[in-house]
This record gives sequence, C-alpha cells and structure tokens, in this order.
Amino acid sequence: MVSKQWFLFYWLFSVYSAFAMSQPLTEEVLSNGALAARWDVGIAAFDEAIGYGDCVDDGGAGCPTVDWGWVSSAGRGSVLRATWTNNGQHAGVYFKSSSSQDLSAFANGTVDFDIRTVSGAVDLVMKIDCVWPCTSGDQRLSDRITAEWQSISVPISRLVAGGLELGYVDTGLVFWPADRVATALEIDNVVWRTADPVVDVADPDPDPDFDPSQLSGPSSPLDYAGYSLVWSDEFAGSELDSRYWNYNIGNSGWGNNEWQYYQRSNAALTDGYLVITARRESKSNSDYTSARIKTEGQVEFTYGRVDIRAALPRGQGIWPALWALGSNFWQVGWPYSGEIDIMEMIGGSGREDTVHGTVHWNIGGLSAPYAHSYTGGALTSGDFSAGFNVFSIIRTADQIEWRVNDVPYYQFSIDDSASLAPFRKPFFLIFNIAVGGNWPGYPDGTTVFPQRMVVDYVRIFAPESSAPVVDQTPDPDPDPDPDPDPDADGDGLTDSEETQMGSDPTDADSDDDGLTDGEEAGLGTDPLLFDSDADGVSDGQEVNAGTDPNDPYSNATVSQSGVFEVPALNATASGIGLFSGWKCEASSIEVELPNGTRMPAAYGTDRMDTRTVCGDADNGFSLLFNFNNLGAGEHTIKVLADGEEFARTTFQVVQLSSGEFLRGKTATIIVEDFPRAGHSVTVTWDEAAQNFKIQSEETPNNAGARYRPVE
Repeated sequence: MVSKQWFLFYWLFSVYSAFAMSQPLTEEVLSNGALAARWDVGIAAFDEAIGYGDCVDDGGAGCPTVDWGWVSSAGRGSVLRATWTNNGQHAGVYFKSSSSQDLSAFANGTVDFDIRTVSGAVDLVMKIDCVWPCTSGDQRLSDRITAEWQSISVPISRLVAGGLELGYVDTGLVFWPADRVATALEIDNVVWRTADPVVDVADPDPDPDFDPSQLSGPSSPLDYAGYSLVWSDEFAGSELDSRYWNYNIGNSGWGNNEWQYYQRSNAALTDGYLVITARRESKSNSDYTSARIKTEGQVEFTYGRVDIRAALPRGQGIWPALWALGSNFWQVGWPYSGEIDIMEMIGGSGREDTVHGTVHWNIGGLSAPYAHSYTGGALTSGDFSAGFNVFSIIRTADQIEWRVNDVPYYQFSIDDSASLAPFRKPFFLIFNIAVGGNWPGYPDGTTVFPQRMVVDYVRIFAPESSAPVVDQTPDPDPDPDPDPDPDADGDGLTDSEETQMGSDPTDADSDDDGLTDGEEAGLGTDPLLFDSDADGVSDGQEVNAGTDPNDPYSNATVSQSGVFEVPALNATASGIGLFSGWKCEASSIEVELPNGTRMPAAYGTDRMDTRTVCGDADNGFSLLFNFNNLGAGEHTIKVLADGEEFARTTFQVVQLSSGEFLRGKTATIIVEDFPRAGHSVTVTWDEAAQNFKIQSEETPNNAGARYRPVE
C-alpha cells in the first residue's frame, strides 16, 4: 500500500512538473521605466574612448561617446533613451547583473524588445554576454531601425550558435548603432520569452562508472630543499576557485584547426579532483565540447618548480595539455609572449606512452616580425592514461628542465638574446583537452567519448633565495657616500622618477615594447603601454620604422582597423614565410601580389592584442607563402578585406642563389654567420625549385634557430 501511494504521488508530481514547465516562460529585463531586480548592477556602457572601459549607472557621465536617461513617450510612459555622439568611437549600452544567471530554460525562445530612433534610420547591433570571456558575438540585425516603434525578436538559438552559454548569462541585452554613427535610440519592453521551456533531463555524467578516486600512481612531496611552497590548488572545494582560475570560451580553432567548443561546464571538481571532460556534443559549430582553464591575471610564476599530478585521457584526436604562456600575452600576443608546454600528449596509435615538453618563442623578440620557433624533448614510458603521474618543470634564469615523477628528461638553455627574453619573465598556467588539430589529427571510429583529464593538484615552489631576507642587525655604516637617487636598471630614469610614474625601476623596458623607459619618457610615449597610440604596432616597431608612436595614423602598414605586420616595411625576405596581421570586421581577407593575383588568407584566429581596437579578439590572419616565387627585387604587397584594400607594404626579396650552374647535380654547402652572426646553415640544392633549400642550422647553445630541419 505504501509503495502504491508513493508511486501515485510521484506520478502526480511528474504530471504537475511537466504541466508547469510547458507553460510560457518570461524573464523581464526592462519595462515601465525600470530594470527588473535581477539586473541589479543597473544600466551601463562600454566606450572605446576610455579604452573600452565601463561607466556604470551614471547616465553616461563617464563615457564620452554615449549617455542615457529615462524619457516620457506618448502612449508608453517612461522609456530609456540612449544618445551616441559622432566621434568615431565604439560604445554600447547594456543591462547588467552582478552574478551569472542560468537562463537555460529559454534555449527555444527569443530576446524581444521595442526600439526606435528619435529621427532618421540606423542599423542596430546587439549581443548577450555571459561571464567573461563568454559572449554571443556581435549580431547585426537585418531590420533597419527607424523613427517608428518596431518590435525586434532575436532567436536565442542564434545567440547560442554565436557562443552564448545560457547557464552563465550576466547581461540582459547589449546594443549599439552600427558603423559608429551619431543617433539617439529609445528602447522599451526588453524581455526574454519562450513558449517551450527547456527542462534539463540529460544525464550530467554519461559515464556513471567513472570514479577518479580509483586512480593511482606516483605523487610528489609538499616541500623540497631550497624551495618554498608559494601557491597550490588541491581542488578540495565544490567548484573551481574563481580567485585562481578563469576560462577560455568558444570554438575559434585556437590556431591549430581544433574541433572542440570550450565551455565552463566541462571543468568540474569531484571528490578532491579537477576533471576536464571532452565530450561528443554539439555546440555552436562544433561537434565536441571540452574545457580550457587558466590562471591569467590571477596566478603567475617565474623561477622555481611547478608540480602537476594528473591522469591523462586517451584516443585518436585527443590532445591534453598542461602548459603556460607569458603573462604579457594579452599585450603582445603569441609567440612574442613565449610558451612553455609542461606536458603535452597526443592520443591514438599507442602514443599514450609518450609525453612532450616544448618551448615556443619569436625569433628576434618583441621588436622583430613574426618568426615562430620552437624546440623540445619527449619521454616515452608507460601508459600515461592508466593513472597518475607528476609532470614538473624547474625554471631558472639560465635553464628550464622537464621532469616526470622527478626524473629529468629534457633541458632547454636560456641565453641573453631578445628571442629568449620571455623565459625570464612571469607565466600563467593553462590546462585543457583539445579535440583534433594539426598535430594529433582527428577523432575516428576508434575514439571513445567522454575522455577525461584528472588533476589531483598543482603546486608552485619558489627558490628560498628569492624570498626577502630581513637583517635584524643594523649596519653601523650602511653607506658612507650613498647615491641620492640611483638608476638601478640603467634606463635613463632615476628609481624615484620611475616609482612616481608607476614603471618598474628594476626593468629597463617595463612594457616590453623595445624602448627603454627613459627613451619613452623622451618621446612622450607611455612606458607602461606596449602600444601607446593603440594602432596595433608597438612603440619600438614604430620608432624603428620611422613613424610616430603617438599617432595611430602615422604608420605605413596600419589603417584604423587593420594591420599588415609581416613582412615589415622595407624588410628583406627569403624562403618560405608568413604574410600576417589583423583586421576588424571582415568576412574574408586576401593578399594581392604585384601581378594582381589574389590569395585567400586564413582569417579569424584569436589575438588578445586586438581586443581594445576591435572590441573582440578573433581578428588575426595569416598566409604561408614562398617569397622566392616573387623573384629577387622589390615588391609591394596589398591586403584586402572583402575586396577593399586596407594595408600594404614594400619589401625586398633576396635569394641565396638561382641558376643553371648546378643543373643535374647535387651539392651541399655551409653558409657561415647566417642568418645572423654566430649561426650557420647547411643548404642543399633543390633541382625542382632551382634554388637552395635550408636543411639545418647550427646555433650557439642550439637556441634561437630560425629554420626547422627538412623533413
């Protein structure tokens, strides 16, 4: 009798729940002259004129480009009016919540609002943001906004396809006029609605037998001689600690033609472990989901030791990584920031028994054109997906050493060159599983999902010698003839001057732009800004090119919304290299050769340094090209966005040799002091190309090589 009563109750409850969730659902944002309580931060705006900073609930007093307030509208009562000035700057108004909102139930619904112009007609752009860096992406609407009130309805499925994560929404609406025009817009009745609420009935764990506590393997100590534990995460809580970690969101391909969509929900804490899960699951334009978490802006490390105890996933196309980027990545981009791969493994074909340790950098450092180089080592041992192992690096000013379970397997020497300067600066951590990519290949019929990387802990140790030492014994004569105002870093500014302006008195080039702080003070540029005029070209690059680093329009290779970076103006090129740069808001990028031939470039790669200029980061383009095909001499190359030229550069092409004198023969020669002093390259004659091919390069300490060996 009890079981029947329970069943009847359960049935009635299920029927009631299904009925309740089948009713139309609304989430009000703005109406009747007020914001709904959920959007408690209030009305705010971002404004390019203040470096894409925000003015919040102040009517626009802090934003030069836009202001807003409530006005009376006939037949409607109070509505919000936002007014944009004609200053060529980008600004948008939004309604903000102080905490993320789970609006997953609206997946089958729409975001609706009424809007009009005070006069004239404009195109409108809108978006919905979720917790940064998550966003739906900019959505330009097809309906032109006129002086007549009109109702706009945007399918939420369109926003999700653009990258919106409904479980983490923190704006009810963001909107602005397209094309940076001056206008006044009135908006009313902003509401999310759906007639078909989504009830999440999916199994949150499609693999119920997975139990990370059953994994075993080597561990590491909490202390080492000569080191102090300065930070760790043992993942003991119920959710990832936001003081330490943030997320990459989206499916941009991440520069490697990967197939996954990164989202928050694929990283979770379970029984004291961090579990990053790769799933076969459709999201946006991807058929797979995963997670990529990072400590950027929150936790960084320089010299010392990093230990990460982790169990790896497996399978063809699965690519787990525990790695780090230079903390100036958001300023300078990759590979200028430097990259340290603490552990990478590519699954499938029995490759789960090998892990890799690698470094990446830009040849010539920050002031040089894009010239990616890398080197690394590998360790082949047991199956790294079978249980835990401890992956470590030990950093000093002169070397990085890789270890597995405290056994060294690779060392990389660091010299005083500009190329390797990043490896003497702070880095932040990144943990992720990629699905597919140029290196691992792609999932096939043998790949089993879900796949998980389980991390037990991450610990950072600093050398005890780097900790401040307090001397309790006073010096009877500390300095009989002290320098009243020293210049510790020799940059031409005294320490007190640097302290006053906020630059680093121990770093001659505080912003890593290729100019010393003293040089910048003389030029009037900002020693704390890599690119003082925000034109996409560093201050050092502009000085070298003879352009004005304080004028965004004084640059031969830059337009207001795009840059052609490689090859640099008046540079010399030879062999295979890159055409690359960035462009805001384009559908396609083409490189036009002097003979009129146009070639499509890969477009849409992630570059954090374009966020302040473009409002987003997916603006990079590149094209691999054999410069020798142009022939020796001077060439002017143009770059076109959607068929219109926006940048050009002129450079020289040189060839090591060409000619008939070796036709039908083979030869190998060594060219000394090439491509720079102290280096030498071995070249062989390529009959088909009628030119020499670089086969290998010898460098001091085997560091800074520009060319990869011929495969």
